[in-house]
Amino acid sequence: MKSTEKSIKTSTLINQKGLKKINPKHDYKAEYTRLFPTKMSSSNFLSFYTLHVLAKQNRPLYGKEILAFLQDTIGSAVWKPSHGTLYPILNKLTANNLIENIKIEEDKKYYTITELGREELEIKMREFKPMIIESYKFFSKLIEEIYGFNEEQNGTPTY
Repeated sequence: MKSTEKSIKTSTLINQKGLKKINPKHDYKAEYTRLFPTKMSSSNFLSFYTLHVLAKQNRPLYGKEILAFLQDTIGSAVWKPSHGTLYPILNKLTANNLIENIKIEEDKKYYTITELGREELEIKMREFKPMIIESYKFFSKLIEEIYGFNEEQNGTPTY
């Protein structure tokens, strides 16, 4: 082998479809996350929240409405995902039959949650609950430590 040629070592990862060859330096993290998606990444959260909004609203919504619900809930100063972030997630949720595109009106695609999507939402709610609670505890302690106040003080600093 020439010194300029690089050999890519492969490893075997077992997934739901069987064995798969992967490049461990590049693919393992992504494959692992897909197999065990308990990590609360922004895309996992946005997928989860999209299912939640569609289930809660119980009516067809288009992408901009889903983003508006997110911004109203979290606040755009904290995190403002773009359309370019949401639409690939909507496409992935549609491809996995968790949501469906039910109508197109004036260049707007309306989405609704499927029965499979409701089942997935229930699973994700149980799966993410401990992470969300621990994150809440972490940030509450951090706020109290850094800024000297807690929830009971209604955000009044003690310094």
